[in-house]
Amino acid sequence: MSNFYTRVANTELGTDIYPIRSDTFVIRTLLNPLRLTRTLIQLGHEPLSPTASLSPLSLLSFSSSTIYCYPNVFVYTRHLFHTYGFWPVMTCGFFSSFCFDFLTEVFYFMSHRYIVERALCAEEWLDDTEVMEKPKSRFGEGLVDRIPLSQFAAHLLNLCLLKVHEVVITQPFYVIMVRQGASIIGKEVGYSWFYQAVLSIFRDNGIMGFFSGITPRLMFELSPMIIYLCVRRMLQQNIFSSLRSWSKTVHSCIHTLSYAVINFLAYRLEVVSCVMALHGSRIPTAEAAVANSFSGWRECRRTLAMTGQLQRGYFPFWRFCPTPSFAPL
Repeated sequence: MSNFYTRVANTELGTDIYPIRSDTFVIRTLLNPLRLTRTLIQLGHEPLSPTASLSPLSLLSFSSSTIYCYPNVFVYTRHLFHTYGFWPVMTCGFFSSFCFDFLTEVFYFMSHRYIVERALCAEEWLDDTEVMEKPKSRFGEGLVDRIPLSQFAAHLLNLCLLKVHEVVITQPFYVIMVRQGASIIGKEVGYSWFYQAVLSIFRDNGIMGFFSGITPRLMFELSPMIIYLCVRRMLQQNIFSSLRSWSKTVHSCIHTLSYAVINFLAYRLEVVSCVMALHGSRIPTAEAAVANSFSGWRECRRTLAMTGQLQRGYFPFWRFCPTPSFAPL
């Protein structure tokens, strides 16, 4: 046993491979206006008119049609600063977003710690150079690719349970963050401060108001993780294992591409979750009225799908305006 701990120490591997860094929160705080912009776009708030431009396919001579695009997120953010002032935009939802980010990081740390602790219990992984050469922050991914199928299923189930706990605990802060974002355009003073937002939600919707939109958010958080880990394992077991001549850069590019595609497809559930977070609120905005008009998240998803708005907020540039109507829901 002493030899085991000596080998672990020599590999510089421990349960602190994913530290919670304070500078991450500082950066996210400075980017809070962009987060507010993204939330408002997901809610369908478009104060700026779209402009006509050529289709990107025209660069490849495939099409010369005209499309309509909303201004990019930086122009949108500048408009918020000019309209509502620097300080209100900079601090809107600050505490709720900080708590949301902190709890998310804590659960991410716990999931990595869980995988690493299981790896340290299986001493044979200390002899696998391909796994041990992974960067510390990606050690868990390298391990999940190579463990037996039965262990993979058990680890995936436990990671899903951790993710469910994360969503349940962070959902109240997410709802508060979204409603504070909507309140800035509705000039609703009942959501100006965190404690005021808590009281307003409890008064309007009771305790269940803090969990508005939790079902699509659970699906959004779980489905990409499950699909990505399964696809990653399939690629490792069936493709990369037989094509060892491929460089690590190619492997990383394929993993990154698959992750991007999976998240792009799952993003529409995040939009639905954001809209439904307003469900039941009394904020005097058109976005809240639209959210209250839906009987449930399925109707919300169908309506947004029919109007081509399920991907709104995904791209910071080339934000296509659905046709023929310019006005979002």
